[in-house]
Amino acid sequence: MNYLKITVIALVFATAAAVNASGQNPPPKDGHHAAAMKEAREDFLANKVAFFTNALNLTPQEAQVFWPLYNEFWEKRVQARREFMRILNRVNSPELKEKEEIEKLSDQFVLCLTKESDLMKEYYQKFKKVLPTEKAMKIFNTEEKFKKSLFNRYKKNRPAHPEKDAPGRPR
Repeated sequence: MNYLKITVIALVFATAAAVNASGQNPPPKDGHHAAAMKEAREDFLANKVAFFTNALNLTPQEAQVFWPLYNEFWEKRVQARREFMRILNRVNSPELKEKEEIEKLSDQFVLCLTKESDLMKEYYQKFKKVLPTEKAMKIFNTEEKFKKSLFNRYKKNRPAHPEKDAPGRPR
């Protein structure tokens, strides 16, 4: 069991280093804020690694091959999501009035959805090569469970808003 804990901790630091090395998010100018953001990111990654490792019941050997592959998948998925959101924001822009541009963006929107689906299909096949099928098929469900757990933790820990929590006010 200690070996598993050491592996999980090592994977957390490796993942955090990989995310920080990607350099996609420039550090904030405020040093205190930067430290808080780094700590929040490390906490997020540690929780994600622990959640997935537990939910998928990964052995240390499985974890060693799974996490680099999953991080590669996740990075590509984030890029696809950014493109998806860029198109969605443009579609919802009040300045968008030209029929041709609306048509073009709607086609791009569907293409983005297809790309994400293809990415999931591609990586599912890769996951099956490094994990037993029953674990590989749980990955995407585990992602949803993890998101739900984050949302529930946020709801539980969010600060109260006096104007919203006033007596007699609908919730």
